[in-house]
Amino acid sequence: MLRLQTQISDLVDQLRNITIQVSGMTPTAGSPAPTPAPAATSPLPLAVPHPGPSQHSLGHTAPAAAASSGMAATGPSDNSQGQACSELHLSKPEHARGVNVSRDLIKHLISVYFQYCHPSETGMYPMELYRDRLQRAQVSETFLLSVLAVASRLSDDPRVKREPAYLAGYDFFERVTRGLMMDVLERDCVENMLTLNNLAVYAVGLPVANRGWYFSGLAMRMATQMSLQKVDAPGRMPGASMMSGPGIESARRAFWTTLLLEALASFASGEPPPITIQDIHVAEPVDDPPMLGDESAGPATGTSASSQMATDEDSDARPAPAGLKSMPNVCAFTAQLSMLLIRVARLNGNRHPESAQFSPEYATLHAEMVAWYHALPDNMQIRATTARDEILGDPQLFAAKMFVHCHYHAAIIALHQPRVDLVRVESSTGYRDAKGEGGEKKPACHGPPADVQWRQLAQQQCLTAACTMTELLTLARALDVRYHIVTFGFAVFMAGVVHVGAVACTPRDSNERQYSINCVKEHVRCLDRLGKYFAFHFIMAKHIRAQLHAIESADARRQNAAAVAEAMSNCTAQSVHPQ
Repeated sequence: MLRLQTQISDLVDQLRNITIQVSGMTPTAGSPAPTPAPAATSPLPLAVPHPGPSQHSLGHTAPAAAASSGMAATGPSDNSQGQACSELHLSKPEHARGVNVSRDLIKHLISVYFQYCHPSETGMYPMELYRDRLQRAQVSETFLLSVLAVASRLSDDPRVKREPAYLAGYDFFERVTRGLMMDVLERDCVENMLTLNNLAVYAVGLPVANRGWYFSGLAMRMATQMSLQKVDAPGRMPGASMMSGPGIESARRAFWTTLLLEALASFASGEPPPITIQDIHVAEPVDDPPMLGDESAGPATGTSASSQMATDEDSDARPAPAGLKSMPNVCAFTAQLSMLLIRVARLNGNRHPESAQFSPEYATLHAEMVAWYHALPDNMQIRATTARDEILGDPQLFAAKMFVHCHYHAAIIALHQPRVDLVRVESSTGYRDAKGEGGEKKPACHGPPADVQWRQLAQQQCLTAACTMTELLTLARALDVRYHIVTFGFAVFMAGVVHVGAVACTPRDSNERQYSINCVKEHVRCLDRLGKYFAFHFIMAKHIRAQLHAIESADARRQNAAAVAEAMSNCTAQSVHPQ
């Protein structure tokens, strides 16, 4: 059987090579290159030298040295007509499919990428420089392909649309993961780290979302290999390639995006992150100059985020550029949120029962999170009176603010949810009938112990956070869901599960139960909309619907059983006392 499988695999590879050779995409190994077609229709080959192991690189690749970064766009092909080529061909090894992409499609997809993806998600600084280098193909092939993969899923262009929609761009994703992955891993640099982040963002949108966290984990390992977590450590001199302002700020932005994805991975999986906040000595990122109109409008970068977690008063106090409304530095608040998510994930640990116990650290973290949220400046708030205007004016900024608010409330739920489970266990046994160590009955008490009161408070915190998130989702109905960061649905799902629990704990015909059911429907509606572009969100919506249906079915069975029992009791009473 093994020999047969090997023979079948060889035959499939030969057939693929023959097909590729006939179509003129690229020659097979050892065969002469095909005669190029006229320049107006022939693909433009992109030379991809195999990068050998090299020292860490944190700076940008100069346009003149684009070939050394892994991809070089050659000039017009040498032919009699001298016409410019209209397509790019991404060269391939024998075991991977080649990809032909027109320059017009690349330009469109890059525009889509920067339209829907917030800077805190892309990790690129400055974005205009990255946009220009991507459009000119002056980046590595793997980096360009990863951007095209993410953008294809968000594009309406029929050339990349697929059914279902979340599979759009899979050819680009597969081209990197199956054929060029070692090119990414063999060289530690910011560009390859951003490539892994893009692969993580794309993979999270597939049905098996957990695979996306493998790429974010690799990106985090690459960041620590380059010591990016110590860029602003006291007494540390950055490398020669990071001495310039854009270079070191680019490293900061890339690190914070990597940390955000890793924090969200731990947040979604419940596993502790591989890094602690004590290891991080990186100044908070600044917004792009084109966005604010002035580099000085961003926050000071002299202090690390680990020492500035509670407030960011300066960001709201700085004067806005002339003619431009004061805008929040969302990237800085997203970095602060990442730190909070990491602390929550590490406190909850590996879901061991001990991690759910009341502790001073738990109370301290809760207090710090509430203080941080209440200290958000006015331009980071979301209000019902202005939400629609903000969506129409700057949907990307509104989506980023939604991400910060909703993930804060999800972090509150994640912090308190393990303690809610203990409330259910202990409340089922009762406090007045509790037994002592020797089996003797304890004297009746007038209330639960102090730690149980904290757990009851945890239940209240979860419900409050879930209801607040529902109100935010209602305000954001007019927002195109493509602006949401790919992990937004995890926060929506967590709050939806809390509402499902509230449905199960309230009387069948009460107003509280109907309110909880309406909240569940709002979360399912949001997940269904996200599920069009990110498969796992549709699965989460299906899971919540199944839970709600199970609760309603159980209530209906209990109601029917009670009705039958009452009818039998009436029949028995009539037989004993006939009229």
